[in-house]
Amino acid sequence: MSILIDGINPATVLSALYNAAKKPCIGPYCGNVEPMSEDEASSLILNNPSKIFNTPIKGRTLRIRLDQNLMITKEYNSANGEGLAESIIRGLKTNTELPESVESLPDSHYLIEDNQVRY
Repeated sequence: MSILIDGINPATVLSALYNAAKKPCIGPYCGNVEPMSEDEASSLILNNPSKIFNTPIKGRTLRIRLDQNLMITKEYNSANGEGLAESIIRGLKTNTELPESVESLPDSHYLIEDNQVRY
């Protein structure tokens, strides 16, 4: 699966995907559950010029690449919930409320054609 992210600030994408990702919890104990700001995301991108995030960020698994206009969503969705990345990007593109997690997604929130998400 993939979705176009052209025209969206990479820091906006990174912070939105991070904030919706599963929080690092072991039993009743959770790690960092603070949301990521766009400023913090900008700093992470500046320190990682490749814009490839394969390792966890503060315990959250993203597995995303922001170095291209087409973002592959398979690994992010595998770690955080099917269709979550597409819903977040759609929300960013349409200025609508972003899902907080995969549990907040409606059953039918996107259409897949030719392995690309259409809205």
